[in-house]
Parts: sequence; C-alpha cells; structure tokens
Amino acid sequence: MQNGTALRAYRLVVALAIVAGVTGQFVHNLGTPGFNPANFFSYFTIQSNLFGALVLAYVATRPASDVSARLDLTRGAAVLALSLTGVVFSVLLAGTDVGDMVPWANFIVHYLAPVAIVADWLIDPPRTRLSPRQSAWWLAFPLLYVAYTLVRGAAVHWYPYPFLNVDVLGYGGVAIYAAVISVGLVAAAFAFVALGNVLRARRAHPV
Repeated sequence: MQNGTALRAYRLVVALAIVAGVTGQFVHNLGTPGFNPANFFSYFTIQSNLFGALVLAYVATRPASDVSARLDLTRGAAVLALSLTGVVFSVLLAGTDVGDMVPWANFIVHYLAPVAIVADWLIDPPRTRLSPRQSAWWLAFPLLYVAYTLVRGAAVHWYPYPFLNVDVLGYGGVAIYAAVISVGLVAAAFAFVALGNVLRARRAHPV
C-alpha cells in the first residue's frame, strides 16, 4: 500500500484527532447528571469513529509491502461506516437536539472524520481489485449495530437515535428507516468499490 511519510502522518493525525474528539466529549459528559457511559458508547457515531481511528492508525503503521484484500476490505468497511455517520447526521439529525455536544468534538466526529477517511480512500485507493459482492461484508457492522440497539433498547428503553426508537415509531416505523438506510448503504458500498477500482487502475497504468 502506498504509504509515504506524508500519508502516514495524515492518517495518524486524523486518528489522534478522532480519539481526542471522542475523549473530549466523554470527559465533558462525565460532569452531566445521569450520564450513562454504556449509552455513550452505544451511539453509532462513537463506535464508527473509534473503528475508523483504529483502522487509520493500523494502516499508518503497516509496511508499504503489506498488500491484501482483507486490509482493503477493512479500510472500506471503515469508510462506509463513517460515511454513514456523516450523512445520517446531516440528513436525519439536522436541527434535532443531539444533546450537550462539545462544538469542536462534534465537528471532529460528525464532519472531519467522515470527510478525512473518504479522502484517504481516494488518495490511496485499494491495491487489490474489489468486487461488489465482497463489499457486502461492509454492511455487517451497521446491521449488527441496529440489532444491538433494538435488543438493548427493548431491555433499557433507551434508543440513541429517534429513527431507531421503537417506543415511539414501533418496529414497523423503525423497519422503514432501516430499509431506506440499507438501500443507501448498498449504493454507497458499490460506489466506493467502483471508485476504488477505477483509481487503482489509473495508479497502476498512469496516462
């Protein structure tokens, strides 16, 4: 994988910024009455950001000779997850009460991280050719998250997002939101695969 000094630094800086954003928000929330750490880490925003930071840090520390489809697929899963975070926040949560968010932390986890990891995919596209079928694995994280949220929500009667709140929307309402988001995820996954393959081919055979 192309991994020059500048690219390594970029990935590490973004990873550290994400960790700082999540940590800053967590520390801030510790002073809030009734704060529940389990709820905090049950937000997809937090989980996807930590996943993205871990992947970026890992790739940044790997040797340039480390080329594998598994690594490319792991990167793609992080790209899709953080893209979902950015789009859902901008589209479904715009104007809603997202709690006591620290402005700079909010900027990092909802804007900077999604844009930065997509940029990383474009700057350094996958070294192996990926197929749309392989990208189906990228959906595992979001789908497992929805299952976890519904099971936990039924037990504690708390849901991190209004569009997953069964107590308000019912399972039918949540299923509609989940279906629409799933369609968008599949389209995004195919788009990232196609774009990655095109950029990979151009890098291998520059004009």
